[in-house]
Amino acid sequence: MIETKELSLGKLVALKPAAAAILEKYHLDFCCKGKQTLNEALANQPELQEKVNSELDALFAQTTGEVINFEEYSLTALADYIVEKHHKYVKEILPVLYLHTQKIASKHGERHPELIKIAEIFAEIKSDFEQHLMKEEEILFPRIRMIDEMKSGNQGNYSAIQIDGPVQMMMMEHENAGEATAKIRILTDDYTPPTDACATYMVAFEELKQFELDLHQHVHLENNILFPKAMNMMENI
Repeated sequence: MIETKELSLGKLVALKPAAAAILEKYHLDFCCKGKQTLNEALANQPELQEKVNSELDALFAQTTGEVINFEEYSLTALADYIVEKHHKYVKEILPVLYLHTQKIASKHGERHPELIKIAEIFAEIKSDFEQHLMKEEEILFPRIRMIDEMKSGNQGNYSAIQIDGPVQMMMMEHENAGEATAKIRILTDDYTPPTDACATYMVAFEELKQFELDLHQHVHLENNILFPKAMNMMENI
């Protein structure tokens, strides 16, 4: 029987992707703070710790297999998956969400001034993430794919490959994005639109919620699986 409270949050989701929904429910950060154990994350909340641990134990007791085990993916396959699923989504939603947050701030900001702050924060997220994705796709991920080639014995000059610096930079940017989306979640009262919200207002809040959920999965795959695996492989080639 797996002792879930002793595992890191990132490892819980790596072993059982469905655990993400439980951790999300209690706002437990399994991506940027994925190295924390459940005991550490809820050290000052023993009753909540027991409740979450009970839900996780019940989940891990289920015998149904997961469809995807990302830890078994090669570096190349996982990098490709992240680009195709998460990067593609982010590139599509950034301009849409930027437009929607700006629109509702302009239309409803007088009655709901928090919308103005939300629009400002998301504008920064958009600018930062556009650069972030470019750096991953053009600098870091090609180097990670080259590590796979090295492992398979392909010939080439790989002496110049450096990933430590880029990995640390990406993880720092992940943390900044996580903090920004957490601020938006607080400002929106967990993405709860007010009674006078128009259709665009409600759509924007749902889009912001889905954006944060996707960010957590996206960062988890990189911080807790892809990056450690790539760095470990570099050390053992």
